[in-house]
Amino acid sequence: MEVESFEGLDRLLSQFTDKCNARARSGLLKSPHERFEREKDYLRPLPELEPQVSFKFDIRKVSHDGYISWEGNYCPEPL
Repeated sequence: MEVESFEGLDRLLSQFTDKCNARARSGLLKSPHERFEREKDYLRPLPELEPQVSFKFDIRKVSHDGYISWEGNYCPEPL
C-alpha cells in the first residue's frame, strides 16, 4: 500500500488504531476504548522533567584500542 502524503499516512494509522481499539480483547472481554473510559479517572499526569535531568552526560576518553570505560565495563567505541 502506498500513500501520497504524511496526512494520508496519518489518516490510515488513525483508522487502524480506531478499529483495533474498538475490538474486544480475549483476555479482558472489553475493548481498549471501554477500559480507558473506565480507568481514566484514576490516571495521574506525568511529572514534569527537565531534559538535562533525564539523560546522564559524561565525558569519556577513548583508549588507543578503541574502548571506553563505563560503569566498570570496557565497551568498544564504533569508529
